[in-house]
Amino acid sequence: GGKIEEFFNPPLFPWNENELPHYHKVQGNTRQVFQAWKQGGKETSLVAGAWCRPLFVGGWHHSDAHTERTFNLQTPTIFIDLRIPLNGFPRHESLSSMTDAELRLFARRHCFAGYSVVNEGPWSDGNPPVCVRHHAIDWNFTGKMRPRPNKWRIEMRADGEVWKEWGYAKDANGQHLYMERWHRLPDGRGPYLALRRSGLVDAFL
Repeated sequence: GGKIEEFFNPPLFPWNENELPHYHKVQGNTRQVFQAWKQGGKETSLVAGAWCRPLFVGGWHHSDAHTERTFNLQTPTIFIDLRIPLNGFPRHESLSSMTDAELRLFARRHCFAGYSVVNEGPWSDGNPPVCVRHHAIDWNFTGKMRPRPNKWRIEMRADGEVWKEWGYAKDANGQHLYMERWHRLPDGRGPYLALRRSGLVDAFL
């Protein structure tokens, strides 16, 4: 919401409905679509690996490793993204014993998983790598689709150990609406294997 909805619009930053992160989830066809993408060669190892996020900056807000633990597991196709705010409140046996402030902090815990689609190369300044993520599982999904794509540009450092996620849309001054910096975890290059549970109850491993 907010600035993303304001600026993420045609003609500068167009998007299609089928790019929305929950589009295929709502359609109930993530398994068929993901399989077709895989068979069609929609995959890349550009950011494959295990990553942590030491810094997020967006507008006047930022978070770092001192306030939030964020991990990104990415194969050439499937991803899992986990975000857990750090806090000092004691253990609780139920939500009813939490204060309002603790409930708000608890609600910020987020995990989502699905398929990452990156545009075809060769990549260049005029055609940078851009990722669109499609969510099959999402803790924060309540049945209403997110109104803009989970879409961002990838800037990889030369050694492949650090990359920046730049929000696809830019503001009136031409600046990206947010930036996330990702660092590879120790032994985070793989090998890797992504599994998805069959049946009515969905799960990724």
